[in-house]
Amino acid sequence: MSTELQNSSTPPLPSSFWSALESVPGGSAFPTIWRQHLASDLETFQSLFLRSRPDLPAAAVPCPWNCGCSHKVVPRGNGTLAGICQCNPPHCGEYTVLPEELIPWELDWTKIPRVLCAAFDLQPKTVKLGLYNTLQIGNWSPDAVPAILTLARLSLLDPGIGNLPGGTARILRNSGFLEG
Repeated sequence: MSTELQNSSTPPLPSSFWSALESVPGGSAFPTIWRQHLASDLETFQSLFLRSRPDLPAAAVPCPWNCGCSHKVVPRGNGTLAGICQCNPPHCGEYTVLPEELIPWELDWTKIPRVLCAAFDLQPKTVKLGLYNTLQIGNWSPDAVPAILTLARLSLLDPGIGNLPGGTARILRNSGFLEG
């Protein structure tokens, strides 16, 4: 297969999008974690790829100082929420937690295929493949070569993933193509 996968009419997705998709385990995290990965691209990424899960509010949030601890969320007398460091002994400061910080955001697997098919000029076709965080999102080329998205670590994939009918499977990452 010599033709490269690209759509000249659609601007490329920012590299921070790919980094966030690859870096957040399980595709679910609190807004502070997504913000660390995406910075100024957060709002766009959220509208394209995420959904909030208000049914799963947290009792603790990640440390805003990135020390790796969690901050237990407790109500204050004035109606605000406090994030209390859980380090032993505590060495991070207490801070005010905003209510929206307690709501995790997760990848919206119904939005992702639509956005990526538009970005790469694919024919939409969603097929669950039975592999963790892996699905066919569309077809590419006149030969209908399956376009497969996986957000699992490569070591978790079945070695047979590269033996798909219709050509060589390629996994597009920030660093380029990995051919199967």
